[in-house]
Amino acid sequence: MIKKEKILNYKSYSDPFPVIEIPNFLNEQDCRTASDVLINTEFDEFVRLNRSNIRKGSQSFKKLLKENSVFENLYNFFNNEEQYNFLVKELEKVSKNSQNNFIMKNKPNKFKEGLFKYKSSIHGKNIFLKFFNFIKSKIINRFVNYYYFDLHFSIAKKGYAMATHRDNDTRFLTFLLYFNTLDIDDGGKFEIYKKNNDFGLDVIRPDDSSVSVVKRIRPEAGKLIVFFSNPISYHNAETIKKDVTRCFCYGSFTSNKKIIWEKEIS
Repeated sequence: MIKKEKILNYKSYSDPFPVIEIPNFLNEQDCRTASDVLINTEFDEFVRLNRSNIRKGSQSFKKLLKENSVFENLYNFFNNEEQYNFLVKELEKVSKNSQNNFIMKNKPNKFKEGLFKYKSSIHGKNIFLKFFNFIKSKIINRFVNYYYFDLHFSIAKKGYAMATHRDNDTRFLTFLLYFNTLDIDDGGKFEIYKKNNDFGLDVIRPDDSSVSVVKRIRPEAGKLIVFFSNPISYHNAETIKKDVTRCFCYGSFTSNKKIIWEKEIS
């Protein structure tokens, strides 16, 4: 069982966007178990130059939770309003010290525990989910403002890389949890970027010359990284350079509507 005190001891970074770093969130034994299971499992999808995912809502995801208490405990720990409220509150404290303090003007307040981002290539075989997603996107989303917790369990291997980006406009709080440790020279670090010039807040994937990396956080077993997905939260995964496997999970609190962020004028 994960103890709530684990998220009370953290380092924080206010700029260029609010980030919380929690070492040893997950203990060594649970990390080893999670890594061993992921390395030997079958995944829902293969994406982005050598990354594999198991997505919430799939049969593989349900099987993973049912057969392994580490994954079940993680999911249950985060998939509730209490942890959401705590993390938002702490990130708002960190953001107040930032030169770019963005505030959510339409923060969602109704939590939907069982929802997830529907992806037809993963969930499309389930006729009920396909029908529900159609109804949700065409009707329900017009009248209700809610949020949900989404989660991927993943591995990434040599050659995996991403383009520098910020998350989409409905995702507003994101976390990354490492299950194993990589050496400094292995790559695979979480990279935090700042803007070099004043381009528009609607840019999701900026040109490389428009941003520059200000911090890299190495994958270490049990380390949890949490950040606001505001309009300038540009980040990346450093290319994995050696023949190693990075085991991790990537989760978010996501709204059914576009989040409107407003920069506080000091």
